[in-house]
Amino acid sequence: MRRMLPRRLGGWIAVAASLAGILTAVFLVKDRYFQPPFTPADWKKEANAVCDQHYTELIAAINRSRDSLYALNSAADKIGQPSGPKQGGE
Repeated sequence: MRRMLPRRLGGWIAVAASLAGILTAVFLVKDRYFQPPFTPADWKKEANAVCDQHYTELIAAINRSRDSLYALNSAADKIGQPSGPKQGGE
């Protein structure tokens, strides 16, 4: 009886490990190859979620670019009209 116990225990462990391996393989194949199709509605939902996450960053970047344009326009206005010899011989 003592000689049979380790052999039976090893057999049951082998059966349990085989079943666990088969179940794992089935779940991996199912997850990888049998997913529902990705629809345009799904894409729209994910795209809107990304936009919502980054909206404040985008607005801040747009405002920073506007600020530099305003600074350029302000500097150009301060320069004024060019002075120098007048055209037309006056």
